[in-house]
Amino acid sequence: MGYNRDTTCISQLNPHLERSRVLLDERELYRSPVLHCGLSKAIYNHFWGITKMNKKIMIIVFLGLILISVPVIYVQGTLLSLENQVRQHLITEKNIDEKTIVSVDGVVGKLPLYSVEVIFADEPDVKYFYTEKNGKIITLHSTLKPKGYEYKHN
Repeated sequence: MGYNRDTTCISQLNPHLERSRVLLDERELYRSPVLHCGLSKAIYNHFWGITKMNKKIMIIVFLGLILISVPVIYVQGTLLSLENQVRQHLITEKNIDEKTIVSVDGVVGKLPLYSVEVIFADEPDVKYFYTEKNGKIITLHSTLKPKGYEYKHN
């Protein structure tokens, strides 16, 4: 069973198609049926604007999005993993109650590239920085306080 060449069927799909049929050569109109009622690829591409140039642009934009999103996803995943490792280290090895940990936030820095900033409830104005080195969680530093200040979580 072939495709229908009835223009009324095409115009039922979209009233704009009947007007554009005049713009297209009759041979192109029925050359390659794509949708119902003999809607040709030429009309489909005409209305959706899919040309070779648009396809190239779409591919370039898609590849650009991938090139941008992959590193972002990798960094976010690494920071999330490090945050979980530091939280587990503080709870299991340092025996710190989970309720005293106010926040654990991953930070991208210079060296080390990834670290975690931890704020405790009993010292809300002090930030402790931890990182992972050789499979172990180590304390990098904390925010500076006046001389003689006793840090509680070093």
